[in-house]
Amino acid sequence: MTSKRILLLTAALLSSMASFAQFAFNPQVGLSVAKLRNLESDESTKARVGWHAGADFRIGRRFYVQPGIYYWQTSTAFINDSLNIQTDLQRSDIKLNARLGLNLLDDENAKIRFSLGPSYNVLVSKSAKSDDLDKVTLGELEDNFNNGVFNFDAGLGVDFWIITFDLGYSIGLSDALDNTAYYKSEARYGTFYFNVGLVIGNATSSK
Repeated sequence: MTSKRILLLTAALLSSMASFAQFAFNPQVGLSVAKLRNLESDESTKARVGWHAGADFRIGRRFYVQPGIYYWQTSTAFINDSLNIQTDLQRSDIKLNARLGLNLLDDENAKIRFSLGPSYNVLVSKSAKSDDLDKVTLGELEDNFNNGVFNFDAGLGVDFWIITFDLGYSIGLSDALDNTAYYKSEARYGTFYFNVGLVIGNATSSK
């Protein structure tokens, strides 16, 4: 077999593989609203707005896998009603997603998607602020932030040409804090989010 034939065969093989394996890159930015759940009767929470930015990758056709990595900043207020103490909690994380997705509607220029799967937040920075607690207590509270939080995420997405919109919910499966003197350790995050982004690649249509 001549070198020319080998090159032609290799080119044909690579072309067929590229057409078979769909791949898309989806950078996104978004806003989130987080509250704490699983609280005691004398505890409450107030929602705070956070933000995030990162990217997903879609690999597949109608069914696809969707790994992703994001920088995520989450804020919420934790209130001990019996002691009348409110603390604003903020954490920044690297969030790693591992989802499975399905194209519910797939057209050349429009798509409706559903995806779900686990995620894991790796703590990058943290802060606790309160007018009701001294600096030493706030420092102890910050030390009790969990360094890693497992979640389960689900959402709906829409693609119009190369513009993407996603709306979803992330439910925390790990405690937000370790044991503290003022707050219940089993409190967990519940976060609604909305993303806007671009989709780049050959997974924009499964047809």
